[in-house]
Amino acid sequence: MKRIYYCFLIILIISIAIKVSINQNSTENCIDFPNICSIEQTCVSSLNTTEFACTKIDQLLLTQKLVSTNEDNTGKFYQHEVSIKNNSKNKLKDIRISTD
Repeated sequence: MKRIYYCFLIILIISIAIKVSINQNSTENCIDFPNICSIEQTCVSSLNTTEFACTKIDQLLLTQKLVSTNEDNTGKFYQHEVSIKNNSKNKLKDIRISTD
């Protein structure tokens, strides 16, 4: 009987933890949820705060060019060269680049 009680208690705790994590408001934190920013935006934090916002940055120039293409039995692989030029007054501290 104790074993069934403990199993039920563990399942209840896990269910509550999942429910809480699903209900987190991801629209306010682009650092923890980087995919909420559109492709023309970047996540910017204000100085001396913990607030983050998706912001369109025209002064941040990102260019890329295809350097090479390789293929093996698992598929095709592409190597790109990426350059970032920061013309804004903001300091870049963290950069995340991902592919589709």
